[in-house]
Amino acid sequence: MKKIALILSLLAVFPSYALADISFGSATVNDTGGLTQSFSVSGDNPYLLVAIRADDTTDSVSGVTYNGTSMTLVDKGLPASGRYSYLFYLANPDSGTHDVVVSNSMGSIYGMSVALYTGVSNEAPEAHYKVVQDPDAVTHVTGSVTTLTSNAWVVAVGITNDTYVSADGGTTARTTNREVIHDSGALYSPGSHGIGFNIASDPGNAWVWIGASLVPAGGPPPEPTPTPTYAAFTSTSSTPYIFLITSYGIFLIELFGILTLFYLCTLLVGWPIKRLARNFVRLIKRGERIT
Repeated sequence: MKKIALILSLLAVFPSYALADISFGSATVNDTGGLTQSFSVSGDNPYLLVAIRADDTTDSVSGVTYNGTSMTLVDKGLPASGRYSYLFYLANPDSGTHDVVVSNSMGSIYGMSVALYTGVSNEAPEAHYKVVQDPDAVTHVTGSVTTLTSNAWVVAVGITNDTYVSADGGTTARTTNREVIHDSGALYSPGSHGIGFNIASDPGNAWVWIGASLVPAGGPPPEPTPTPTYAAFTSTSSTPYIFLITSYGIFLIELFGILTLFYLCTLLVGWPIKRLARNFVRLIKRGERIT
């Protein structure tokens, strides 16, 4: 009984964390040139990605919102004789059906792709990488990202002037327009992982590949970040302390319950225990061996 209570107490002091599984939710495309696209979000720990291809060589996209909440730019690129390309993300977007709205000074874009993933940590991608290909006779769009976490996913957008043909082995294309969002699925070992897809042959094709590593939800809370001075230690998040307070609170409650149970047992069988204790002391004093 005491061993079980000790194990429970240790579990309370040292909480465990289970990583969730990232899953693809849904995707849609808009190649009409419009700046607004309706999209539905559902599921636990949702993560929204929006890939945009501008309609010119001007860096004209100043931002993207979903249901009025600003999305964050992962990266952007401009190949020679090509168009500006962008990848935005939003962690934990509002559930329900709302509009993705692109702010563009030119009044239109070439196209956009929107994709939803679930089971993703509520933070920025742990790593990302960009490849810009100037016009060349290429038929393969690819890049690589170095993941840092087990079961992370590499999700990328390949924006091209040509037609999608097929995905690489181990890669799944979620949209097959000219803003192709594709992903790797769960990558069990951290390291450099490349994903890509094939396009139709075009001697003048230019493309941009932007990839990001998404982390599974459910990991431990972030470590406190000290200020870059000699001042007292501070943290950008109260989450670690909340976990500690909760854990020790559970430990104290369990300890109180164990002590209370022990006290009640002594009341019920107090006289026999006292008698055994006295006999034990006598035996020790006499130097006799208890068998």
